[in-house]
Amino acid sequence: MPDTRTIVIVDDHPFVLQGMKAAIEAEEMFDDIQLAATAEEAMHLAEQCAPQVAIVDITLPGMDGIKLTRHLHKRHPEMQILIVSMHNRQNYVIESFRAGARGYVVKQSSTENFLDALRCVAQGNYFVDGSLGMDLATIFSSTSSETSVRDAAYASLSPREQQVMRLLAEGKTCKEIGDELGISSKTADVHRANVLKKLDLDNTVELVRYAATIGLIDLSGPDTL
Repeated sequence: MPDTRTIVIVDDHPFVLQGMKAAIEAEEMFDDIQLAATAEEAMHLAEQCAPQVAIVDITLPGMDGIKLTRHLHKRHPEMQILIVSMHNRQNYVIESFRAGARGYVVKQSSTENFLDALRCVAQGNYFVDGSLGMDLATIFSSTSSETSVRDAAYASLSPREQQVMRLLAEGKTCKEIGDELGISSKTADVHRANVLKKLDLDNTVELVRYAATIGLIDLSGPDTL
């Protein structure tokens, strides 16, 4: 079977999709270029075509690009992901790398900068747009993993409880958490109760606020703009 280089571009603006596709075709970087306008389409293509690289916009209908990046990184850890977004706020950059992205470029960048970023990410390296005023050291010092958030109460949770807490903070129900983690909704609810008890919180609303305080989630996420 030939070694086909496949890439998927995810953006809900047809003009942007075609523009990035044309730039990539001109460089002959990939044999197969797949286009998706939604996160759902991208997830389907990822399963069907096994692309080596994905270009993801943050602002998408339905699931946003950061959540999509997190899903793709979890399901296809070998896939390299480049975020290309109109957003230049530092919290978007940090959340994107935390979700599993390898690079971040703003849409105002030149075609040359975009292609440099794509080449870098496709080779498994990291890239951050120079116009963002952030370097990789700053980003990586901010992208705490679930087991390295510097908070004593959070660190006291078991790995499973940390998973449940993050999903609760993202607005998932116990049934949805159970489906995602492969456990029953009853078990998920038990974990929820344990998390609230260990953190001395009364309800999920307080949990969400606490998660934002320690940097586990961003309450000003992409959907708020």
